[in-house]
Amino acid sequence: MRLAGKGRYETAAEISKYEFTKADTVVLANGMNYADALAGGVLAARRKAPLVLVGSSLDNMNAGFLDRHTFYNEFVFGGTGAVPDTVVNKAAAYR
Repeated sequence: MRLAGKGRYETAAEISKYEFTKADTVVLANGMNYADALAGGVLAARRKAPLVLVGSSLDNMNAGFLDRHTFYNEFVFGGTGAVPDTVVNKAAAYR
């Protein structure tokens, strides 16, 4: 099976949508900083959680994914320059 999107964000969202029918943990990482996303991927795999790639905002595709799941834990990789507090707060609002 091939999972793909128009770019890295959409591809990551398609993978998460396919792989996770439920998730109690979510891992957020900046999609432009591969080091944060790579480290976040290790934690996501260990916690059996989706890795949600974000930018300076939480796009509709990822917001829709978070809205379909009830999660209790979120891990954010990178400082506020990588994942702004506005994105973290918006993601937390889906809890």
